Amino acid sequence: MSTPSHPDTFTNAWLEQKLAAPAGSLMGFSAKSIGTGQMSLSFRLKLDWKAGEGPASIVAKCPSADPGTRAIAAALGSYALELGWYRELAEKVGVACPKCLHLEANADESEFVLLLQDLAPAQQGDQLAGASVAQIEAALKQAARLHAPYWGDARLDDIAWLAPKPQVDAMIRQMLAPLYAQFRERYAARIAPDLWTLAANSSHAPATISKRRRKRARSNTATCASTISYSRRMAQHTWWIGRRSAWALVLRTSRI
Repeated sequence: MSTPSHPDTFTNAWLEQKLAAPAGSLMGFSAKSIGTGQMSLSFRLKLDWKAGEGPASIVAKCPSADPGTRAIAAALGSYALELGWYRELAEKVGVACPKCLHLEANADESEFVLLLQDLAPAQQGDQLAGASVAQIEAALKQAARLHAPYWGDARLDDIAWLAPKPQVDAMIRQMLAPLYAQFRERYAARIAPDLWTLAANSSHAPATISKRRRKRARSNTATCASTISYSRRMAQHTWWIGRRSAWALVLRTSRI
């Protein structure tokens, strides 16, 4: 049986089963696109129950409908990272994130669906508008909660989907210069000059970091978790994964 990877393929019976609701209790549902959909699609499902047998709304996350974006996601391992997070780590880490109500994917994870808790009225951040000091402080606290449970834990080295992949790093380095030029041309008037300087400097960061250096960086960083230097050192420690996410955005916006 194929994985239903878009609300158009959902049925009342399927949603009832995946949300552990009684058969025949869901009278209908509607789906509305939310978010900007850089690498995948997200929909808010409004659920019409007979007698409140399930949540009033949930969020369904699905793969992109664009073949080119899917190819980029597959090359970067973007879908594998998110699915792996909800399968193995989300419930073990004390960071604020939506509860996963159901996860389903085909063998190569090119087709998938995530049914998630709806966090409305919360809204996603605006990368171009920036954030307030209070929002940044809240984000740093969540970043600490994300890293703390497995800080310096050797078990992370055994999680295959989380490991850096040299072929991905090589691909990004090859594409970095032309895509960065396109990105800068498009957003030159919308991004502060000091951020362009930061972006240029980040392109010279090391591609890989040895296990010994990673452990030493983790130990040093843990001593100043409440300071700005913490965020800078943590950014260096997580540079490889963060760069994959950032340049996934560049790849997408440069293609539009």
